[in-house]
Amino acid sequence: MTNNTHDTDEEGLTSIPEKKSIIQDKYPLSELTGKIIGCAMEVHRILGNGFQEVIYQRAIAK
Repeated sequence: MTNNTHDTDEEGLTSIPEKKSIIQDKYPLSELTGKIIGCAMEVHRILGNGFQEVIYQRAIAK
């Protein structure tokens, strides 16, 4: 039997509070960066491959 001290976020992902704190101290914009990358990946997932960069830029801007 293990003692689970990890939290689960709204997406069901496990986070380690101590590690998150260390990352936030060293990289204060890491949460924002993760959201931006997530948006870019979502746009790419929906549009797929083969478009010029400007198409992806416009899709992210909306």
